[in-house]
This record gives sequence, structure tokens and C-alpha cells, in this order.
Amino acid sequence: MTFEESLVAEILTIQDLPGLIGNRVYESTLPQKASIPAIVYHTTTEDQPVHLAGRGKVRTESVGLDVITNNKATTRIILDRIQAHFFRADFRGVLGGGVTVLETTPQSVDSQYMRLNDGSDRAVRVATVSFTMRYSRP
Repeated sequence: MTFEESLVAEILTIQDLPGLIGNRVYESTLPQKASIPAIVYHTTTEDQPVHLAGRGKVRTESVGLDVITNNKATTRIILDRIQAHFFRADFRGVLGGGVTVLETTPQSVDSQYMRLNDGSDRAVRVATVSFTMRYSRP
């Protein structure tokens, strides 16, 4: 499994999240007229160091999770669960799809209101959790 597939599998194991978001975890963009709440993930800046003996097996990936809801209470519940799982528990170990995480470093949490450009013009709350993960694949 790829890092992204493993990350999605792990997100869907977080306590209470499947009950709130179902399986609505999307890559890069929220599909038009998708149901919310949902999570949209972004992964960027994969770094794989090169040593004298060749490429290292440990990689670093920047991750952003956009939590998209229609109210503050649901946003808070989802953010609390994500932060407890990845940050307060200092997540290390195997993600849902077999990728081994060596370190998770929180970066920031940001929140904003916006209107979706999907023809509905509905107002939503978007909270973004950013972090980096150092990992190795099997």
C-alpha cells in the first residue's frame, strides 16, 4: 500500500470518526455536492535522503487534513479525535495499510469559514491540521 492509502486506512480507525464521516475521505478536493462532514487530505514534499550508500529507506511526508463540516461542534469533535490519535499519543507504529511511522510532528491547526463552489453555495467550516511524518514502507 502507498503512504496515502495507509494514511486513509488509519484515519478510518480513529475513534468515532467512521460514525461522523463514514468513508468520506478524499484526496486533494471535495467532490461536487459531496455529503459533509468529510476529510480531504493533501500530501506533499516527500523527501528521501541520499547517503553515500544510496537512497535512504526513511522518507518524510508533509500532510494536511482539511476537516469540512457545517458546524463548530462537529469540527471540534473531529479535530479532537485527530489530535488525540496523532499528536497527544505521539503516533509511532504501523499505519492502517502497513507503512511504519517513525515520528509524527505537528505543525499547525487553522480554521476558516468558506462557501463551496459546487452550485449550492453552502457555507462550511474548514479546519486544517498540518503535520509531517517520517516513515518507511515494507
